[in-house]
Amino acid sequence: MEKKKTAKNEKVKQEANEEVKEEIREETSEAEEPKKTKETDSSEETAENLEAKVADEVAEFKDKLLRTMAEFDNYKRRTAKEKDSMYDYAVCDTVNKLLPVLDTLKLSLQHEKEDTPFKQGVEMVVKQFIDTLDKMDVKEIKAVGEPFDPNFHNAVMHIEDEQYGEKEIVEEFQTGFIRKDKVIRFSMVKVAN
Repeated sequence: MEKKKTAKNEKVKQEANEEVKEEIREETSEAEEPKKTKETDSSEETAENLEAKVADEVAEFKDKLLRTMAEFDNYKRRTAKEKDSMYDYAVCDTVNKLLPVLDTLKLSLQHEKEDTPFKQGVEMVVKQFIDTLDKMDVKEIKAVGEPFDPNFHNAVMHIEDEQYGEKEIVEEFQTGFIRKDKVIRFSMVKVAN
């Protein structure tokens, strides 16, 4: 990629040099006509003015080239960041739509009392589901026994009980999930005191 970038920069520089050379040729041909009629001193001034003008134009083209290259680098960084954020958003949205399936499977485990092959099969599916979420950097939000944090928990009940600490979560009704810094679903909890 570095070779492509260097080759591209060289190509842009060559094009800029060609444009400057063409302008010099045009200005030189225009400058030659008055040169014949004026004295030698004035022709030297014209040549010096022309050289200064060309140097200014070269500096201007070089500045434009550097600015264009910087803008292009900024564009590449910005599009890469947008691409990553779109991927993160898509993962979070998809996981959010799949979480009710996990909730239903967990609920079926709570109601099954006997240790049957059916229950073992559902437990295996739940474990596989959670392992898959883990591979996608989706983690469960810890709730029971933790202090209430409105950034991760949604309090739906409040109780007064002296055996629990201040704003301690005593029960979780729905598990919350987080991916990196983004909460996919808040934990629905009961908070004490």
